[in-house]
Amino acid sequence: MDHLQRQTRPADSILVIDNASQDNSLAELAPDPALTIHRLEENVGFAAANNLGGDQLRALVGMMPPNRRHHLLMKGMARFGPSPPFPG
Repeated sequence: MDHLQRQTRPADSILVIDNASQDNSLAELAPDPALTIHRLEENVGFAAANNLGGDQLRALVGMMPPNRRHHLLMKGMARFGPSPPFPG
């Protein structure tokens, strides 16, 4: 979280899925207007908690205008660099 909050461009939003943690780790998070915490009442497992986070992010992206979704997709894909050629 420290690294996210110290970026040169602040995050538009930060989603934390608390998978029923018992260690009081959420109390250590600094207040941030971009931070959304989704607390689960029971531990649903790592994969299921990640899927819940993904579902919430897909819902946010789905509400964006199509041109903004396309821009974000292209920007994200550019980070991977060019695709290797297919054999054949």
